[in-house]
Amino acid sequence: MLTSSIMKVTHDSQTALKAIRDAKSVGLLVAANAGVDSTAALMALFHLFSVGGRKVVPIVPGRIPDAVRGLPSSIKIKRNFGPKNLVVTLDTNRTPIEKVSYKAEEQQFRLTIHPRERNFEVENIHYAYEGLDCDLLVTLGVRRLADLGELYERNRADFEKTVIINLDVNPGNENFGQVNIVDPSKSSVSELIFHQLLAWGTVPSKEVAQCLLTGLAVSGTVPVTPVLEPLAVPLATKTVSG
Repeated sequence: MLTSSIMKVTHDSQTALKAIRDAKSVGLLVAANAGVDSTAALMALFHLFSVGGRKVVPIVPGRIPDAVRGLPSSIKIKRNFGPKNLVVTLDTNRTPIEKVSYKAEEQQFRLTIHPRERNFEVENIHYAYEGLDCDLLVTLGVRRLADLGELYERNRADFEKTVIINLDVNPGNENFGQVNIVDPSKSSVSELIFHQLLAWGTVPSKEVAQCLLTGLAVSGTVPVTPVLEPLAVPLATKTVSG
């Protein structure tokens, strides 16, 4: 299990790779106003990280660009982390439970906990919400966490205790992750991801290549031939599946 206590590092591709390999579930995030570049790069990482049975959830909190809707598996994109579970915790040290019963009717659910001897004390009853089923978050093109909009505002506690890999090309990035790979010399997030593949020794699959090509083409600032040539014949001989 990953922990957010990982030392904060900057531009360390191998530390990022290790965190990805160690993760059992990964959430991929872009800003609420993300365009084709970041969103296409997100889908490239979705296909890259999904190899080997790892759970990967691509999340686009804002509008999905039209150019991305036609990419492989774009139907799996979600808008948020999904509904959270309500977890009720009862201290039974001094008040053992005799039985638990419930009744559901119309629009109400009634849970009854029967004590064995004495009444339950209110201060020994606690509840919490649990729902973020990711032990690693990867942000793409997110300058600061607030740029995630309501997704961040409603899940602040989860972000604080989850390892974050921050990938961006904006020089104003706030380096909020445990691993921050921020390279303003790259013209787009898709180009940044392409160079990460090289650093990881990974040859992209056809799906990864298609997503990156879409992001690179839309950015319009990358020389097509030298940058895209390595993606023309993806062999998928290596992956980050661990």
